[in-house]
Formats: sequence, C-alpha cells, structure tokens
Amino acid sequence: MKLKAMTIFCKVVEKGVMAHAAEELNITPAAVSKVISELEESLGTRLLNRTTRKLILTPAGVKYYESSNHILNQIEDLHDHFFDMSNELKGELKITAPISYGLTDFPQIVAGFQSLHPQISVSVHLHDAVLDLIENNYDLAIRIQREMKNSSLIAKAFDTFDHYIVCSKSYYAKHGPINDHEALKAHNCLANSNSLTPNTWHLNKDRQQYTHKFVTNTQINSSNLIKQLALKDMGICLLPKFLIEEELKSGAMVQLLPDYRLKQATGWIVYPGKKFKRPIVNEFIDYFLKETSARKSYKGREAPVIPEPKWA
Repeated sequence: MKLKAMTIFCKVVEKGVMAHAAEELNITPAAVSKVISELEESLGTRLLNRTTRKLILTPAGVKYYESSNHILNQIEDLHDHFFDMSNELKGELKITAPISYGLTDFPQIVAGFQSLHPQISVSVHLHDAVLDLIENNYDLAIRIQREMKNSSLIAKAFDTFDHYIVCSKSYYAKHGPINDHEALKAHNCLANSNSLTPNTWHLNKDRQQYTHKFVTNTQINSSNLIKQLALKDMGICLLPKFLIEEELKSGAMVQLLPDYRLKQATGWIVYPGKKFKRPIVNEFIDYFLKETSARKSYKGREAPVIPEPKWA
C-alpha cells in the first residue's frame, strides 16, 4: 500500500494536476485525492498545498518526492535487470539517423553491432527531418543539432561536430575573396530547412558575436544535397566538417572565414523513456556509446562528458 501511495504521489507531482495523474493511472481524481490525504495523515505532515490553479510542494513534500522517486527508480531498474536476464536479445530494432551521418560513420557501427547480434534485425531509416519517435514507431534516433527542443525523450550526447562555411573552388575563383562576415551579404547562401534557424548563421571572432541573416533562393532539407549544389557553384553553405573533409583535402571545396568560429553541433542518441524501451535498445545504446567513444580516443580527442537529460 505504501509503494502504491508513493507511486501516486510522484505521478501527481510530475503531472502537476491530480486529474491528469488520475487519467494516466486510470483511476478517479477522487481516489487520487484520498490516497494523498491518507499518505499525509500517516506521515503526520502536509506534502502538498492545494490552490485553485496548481499544487505546490511543501519542503517536506520535496524531500518525500526525491526519496520516493529514487526508490521507485531503483525498483524499476531491478525489474529491468531481471527482465533483461530472462529475455534473449532478438527482434527488430528500428533506428532513424541523419543522411549525412548515416552515410559516413554510422555504417561501421551498424555492421559491428549486427556481427555481434545476428539474431537482431536492424532497420535503419535515414532522414534529415526530426521525426517523432513514438508516432513513427522508432526505438531510437541519432540527431546532430546545435539546439535541442524540449522533449519527453531521454538523450545522451556522444560527440561534438564542427561546422564550416564553404564553397566550391571554382565559385571562390569567380567571386572571392570573402574576408569577413559582411562579405557574405553579396552571395547566395544555401539554407538548410531542417535547421531551427535556416536563414541565420551565428559567428564568433575575437569574442565578438556576429549574426548573418540572409534571404536565399535555395532552401534544401538535406545536407548531402546542399553539398552537391555548392559543388555546382550555386553558392555558399554551412556544413559539418565530417561531410566535406575529402573535398577540403582535395581542394574541391574552400573553407571561408577560417578565423571565425561557429557554434558546434552536438551528436545525440535519443530514445523514449523506460516505459517504451526494450532490452535490445539498451544493448545498442551501450554498444553505440562505446564505439563512438573509442573512435574519439583513436582520433586523439578527449571524450566529452555524456549527460543524460530528460526533458519533461
């Protein structure tokens, strides 16, 4: 009974409204209210202050929530552990990833994982758009973004990615030089429509922030296509370094404004909460993070701290 009361109390705190908690728990609001009242009576202290609009935790309520939430998570982890032990790793794993990353670093990771787990069927869907995992029935996603929108997903960072402003060698020969951010205004800049700010680039030089806003006649939802159009002399673009390393080495593309810094993008592996997660998802996440960390070490770079934010 105490465990049930803890669960209901934590759900009320997380939802902020008793009616919403009741709906998720599939019980009546009156039943929720009764459990909270009985819980407070048994503890001899008030946990929640009720107003007409919201519920406010008392200091005792804050401590009780933190302790209860910790206990419930431990119980869930214990059940997950024994569930994983009693279930063979098999089934289908459905993943979505950006096209650019999916065609460069990702194939080696998928191949390595399947060599270890041939009984797991891996289905990879490459999209540059940010798709809803639950709605599209994905187990997890790889995302490379400068900003992450608030989400109910859990996210772990696995790397950071430099971005360069570039154009083709022949475009630069015709239209260069381009020596500062003001010079960008005279050129057609290719916009990535999947970006949160497709027509805005943020640059930094000597601790000064510069914003390049532009009107473009070309908006594309694929970094790979933007790269190909830039190679056809269609204009200037902003692309991840890993996508254009070969072209920069060969001289087919030229990095512009190398003394300006651009905000790095972060690579995230994201997935739904534990309620929707299966053992094979855990297995892939662990393998993916281990492999990406090993690749960073091989390149001589320090591995970043891997946070695990969960946005509510």
